[in-house]
Amino acid sequence: MVKYLSPMKVAFVTFEYPPFVQGGAGVVAEKLTKGLARLGHKVHVIAPRIAGSEEHEINDGVFVHRINFINKPLLSAPSYWISLKKRFKSIEKEIGGFDIVHGNNVSDFSLTKKITKAPRVLTTHHLARSVLNTTRPTYFNRIKNLGGEIGIVPYIEKICINRADKIIAVSNYTKKELILVYNVPEAKIEVIYNGMEQKSFDFNEEEKKEIRDEFGIHKKPTVMFVGRFEERKGPSLLLQAFKQVLTNIDAHLVVVGSGDQKPYKQLAGSLGIMNGVIFTGYVDELSLRKLYSICDVYVSSSRLEGFGLTIVEAMAAGKPIVATKVGGIPEIVNSGENGILVEIDDLEGLANGICTYLRDKKLSKNVGKRNAKHIRERFSWEKSAKEMERVYRQLMLKK
Repeated sequence: MVKYLSPMKVAFVTFEYPPFVQGGAGVVAEKLTKGLARLGHKVHVIAPRIAGSEEHEINDGVFVHRINFINKPLLSAPSYWISLKKRFKSIEKEIGGFDIVHGNNVSDFSLTKKITKAPRVLTTHHLARSVLNTTRPTYFNRIKNLGGEIGIVPYIEKICINRADKIIAVSNYTKKELILVYNVPEAKIEVIYNGMEQKSFDFNEEEKKEIRDEFGIHKKPTVMFVGRFEERKGPSLLLQAFKQVLTNIDAHLVVVGSGDQKPYKQLAGSLGIMNGVIFTGYVDELSLRKLYSICDVYVSSSRLEGFGLTIVEAMAAGKPIVATKVGGIPEIVNSGENGILVEIDDLEGLANGICTYLRDKKLSKNVGKRNAKHIRERFSWEKSAKEMERVYRQLMLKK
């Protein structure tokens, strides 16, 4: 029994890890592994190596191994999986074997049971199969994004799900999807919510002015959206809804995130709202917290969302939420208490929700205070790490 109470050696395999972070999965990879390291475990992150990053480093107690790959469309995922297959054995040999191998989405696809005998954990943030069914991309777009969620990933995720000893769903919604889409036994799934780092969103007026000046945000009602530029996140829905907002209120829409902005800038131009929309691109964590601090309302227009990490961040910053009633969002946002939830494609509902909070500052402030308290009490990476530790221990006892 002593063996199972000692520090565990964990391999955490992920496509995204700082400085390469495109969405919530990358944030989870960093924060969760640090939380596990603080609990005393030997955590080894294995991630792609991009230009400017170190091949090996220790990040707040987490051992990071970065693997060379071909960072080109169509080639990035396959080349990473090939390199991972080659490098994993040597890493495992160096540290004397892993107790747990944890894949972040389908990152560990190439690690067959012949390569490692360690118990397997898989975190599913949302199902690629559901993305495919929800967005219904054209054949051309599927070929263009062959290595992504609308390409080969829906076929690969089934293999990873079947191979895992335990699947971590980030919401009850994702758990239900796993059962419905892939017929996964309920006993094989554990729901562990993502955490939230308890950092301050309080900045003085000079700091707020600096972030406004940096991105050209005038001091007027400000709406904020954070997300990757892809149709799953619904940026086109938000832009159309914001056009309706501008007929009633002179406001800014600040759009934060990585990906191809061009089609959305073109849409903003065709809608005649480009002067009111600011595309920041990817921003670092401090800048993101400052942007949260100056916005008046946060909007999520997703068509599919496994959890909604940016919603949790905005609530922690004390902001009211207007969001689509999809995926795991209703598990975070209680409509009427923490914000306003609307149906997908309800442009008028999104616009009215935004206007409600922009017009009523007292309501907005009260909801924001309630949200900050709610997030502090409910979500933390320490809690998420302890729940993950429990899952690891249970798997080791079954070996």
